[in-house]
Formats: sequence, C-alpha cells, structure tokens
Amino acid sequence: MAERDRVLEVAEAVGSLADTVGKIAEMSAKREAEFDDRLKAIERALDGQVRIGNKLGALASAMEKNLEVVNDARARMNERAEQMRAELRETLVGRIPERLPGEPLPPADER
Repeated sequence: MAERDRVLEVAEAVGSLADTVGKIAEMSAKREAEFDDRLKAIERALDGQVRIGNKLGALASAMEKNLEVVNDARARMNERAEQMRAELRETLVGRIPERLPGEPLPPADER
C-alpha cells in the first residue's frame, strides 16, 4: 500500500509538473507573440521612416535644383542690369553737363 501511495504521489507530482510546464509554455508562446507584434510594429515604423527619409531626400534634391535655377536667373538678371546700365551711360554721356548752371563747384578734394 505504501508503494501504491508513493506511485500516486509521484504521479500527482508529475501531473503537477506537467501543468506547470504547460503554463510556462503558454506564457512563453504569449510572450513570443507579443515580441513578434512589437517587432512587426518596429519594422513598420522603420519602413515609414525610410519612406520619409527618401521623400526628404527627393525634396532636398528638388530644392537644390530650384536654388540652382534661381541663382542662374539672378546671374542673368545681374548681367542684363549691368548691360542696361552700360547702355544708359553711353546714351547719357555728353548729354548731361558735369554740373548744372548755377550749381556750386564741388569741393577741391572731390575734383
């Protein structure tokens, strides 16, 4: 009888141990699923950041090209303005006297 009680005791302990192992396995599976979900969320966030980075890179490239266009246009405008100034000087030379009649002479250091 003692042997039978001992076998039942061992069987009960083995059953209890099996229940504990089962619970641990459930918890492990649950944590693994949570980890996978978190990992997928991180991957989605990183993908989003990569897409944003690509868009920012394209935007920076477009802005750089626009800046080049603006600088080229500014240079052309400056060249044209200088050309117009030169043409105006040529047109006005000789037509405008050094000083108007009745206007005082400039100081000696400016002559």
